[in-house]
Amino acid sequence: MLLPELTIQQTSYGSLSHYGVFAVKSAITKGTRFGPFQGKLVNTSEIKTYDDNTLMWEVFENGRLSHFVDGRGSSGNWMSLVKCARFPEEQNLIAVQSKGQIFYEACKEVQPSQELLVWYGDCYVQFLGIPLTLKDSPEEGNVMLPHEGKDI
Repeated sequence: MLLPELTIQQTSYGSLSHYGVFAVKSAITKGTRFGPFQGKLVNTSEIKTYDDNTLMWEVFENGRLSHFVDGRGSSGNWMSLVKCARFPEEQNLIAVQSKGQIFYEACKEVQPSQELLVWYGDCYVQFLGIPLTLKDSPEEGNVMLPHEGKDI
């Protein structure tokens, strides 16, 4: 169920149109947590290399990949409409895992009419083989630079 301080709107990046989640009339304060991310639990053995995993999150237990949460087709899963940030200036949410569930947490204040955009939180640094640092600015193209994270 979508929270009253949020709305779903159609927007676009260049010629690409999509639905996104936006703050409505008041700012969302840093530290506000949304979730958990809803979806079908998928075992690691069910994932194929070229499957569409754009709406999946990895869940770890004891430092190892346990399973995925697949948000595709989950009714009422507004969190699956939150898009990934392209660069640090537009990121306002981080994905965090707590007690085996995925949450989005505001990493800075989200202003009214601003789209919610997520990227991986530090808890994922030690687990994922993906770039964890976003490119420095929108002018630098689409290259993401790898980041050496801290141990937690």
